[in-house]
Amino acid sequence: MLEHREFIFGVLAQFAYVAAQVGVGAFFINLSIECWPGGTAQQGAYFLSVAMLCLMIGRFVSTGIMTRVTPSKLLTIYGVICVVLSGVVFAALDYVSVIALMALFFFISIMFPTIFAMGTKNLGAHKKLGSSYMIMAIVGGAIMPYFMGLIADHSHTAAAYVLPLICFVCVALYGALYERLARD
Repeated sequence: MLEHREFIFGVLAQFAYVAAQVGVGAFFINLSIECWPGGTAQQGAYFLSVAMLCLMIGRFVSTGIMTRVTPSKLLTIYGVICVVLSGVVFAALDYVSVIALMALFFFISIMFPTIFAMGTKNLGAHKKLGSSYMIMAIVGGAIMPYFMGLIADHSHTAAAYVLPLICFVCVALYGALYERLARD
């Protein structure tokens, strides 16, 4: 199993993705209050529900796109878009950062199942064990909010979004390097 580099890097990408997803959601309302002039927690909760709707729409639309674009290519494209959107959030631009954060949910929609499928695809008899490692990688979601909270407490909530940005770079790199990893 360890000879499958696409699996090893897939577990790391899954860790990074789940860390980013949980962190993005955990600080959503705080960011909305800080970056939407006059924003309230109730308004932030509404924006979060719109973001979740974007996630659902993204899952359906992106699944259709995957009939024409390879999963690794779509993962790379979406990863890069998430890096850009996280950068906009990090910039703490009134209104714009909140809108970018809502849009980000569309592009994270296919990451978990795509990374999972790509990482376990070539494991053969080790697929069950490999799948359990992929699932264990969700521990990234337990770790990220702590570190984002440290940054937010010492700066601004938007500054904490540098961590999901870094995680999305990892996801984009996994997508971009997947074919080479699976081949070697």
